[in-house]
Amino acid sequence: MNELINDAQIPFRRIALKFGVSPETVRKRYEKMKTEGMINQCMISVDLEKIGYNGLAFLMIACKDIAATIAHLKKMRNVLFVAKTTGGCDIVIMAASRDMADLLKLVEGVKTLSGVDRVDIFLSTLDAPFPSSIITPGMALLLRKKS
Repeated sequence: MNELINDAQIPFRRIALKFGVSPETVRKRYEKMKTEGMINQCMISVDLEKIGYNGLAFLMIACKDIAATIAHLKKMRNVLFVAKTTGGCDIVIMAASRDMADLLKLVEGVKTLSGVDRVDIFLSTLDAPFPSSIITPGMALLLRKKS
């Protein structure tokens, strides 16, 4: 498991050599971990700058209907991550932005959702590859959508 966490693409043969077992043993253990739900999916790390994005925006959203708002947010372009929260806001989203116009379009789209009371923004530049631990199925949608 630790070997796969460090590199999800490591060949079973290399793991087998490291631990002195056969590649078939590694494959069987891997399949068992998938069957038991210990491994859900293998993920990648994406360098968003190389595909045209210049920053990340974190939007903290206060709203009346959390479930409906989350459903709409998950469908919005460039939204990578949506989470229900507690405290001063109800939902936090992370979105990639190409430029300020792209970000403003996203924020205006969020503000027009029914029941949204407030949207606060935190901006971040892209200094490193996008962490694989937070890539969601939405990321795959982002990569497939036209610019």
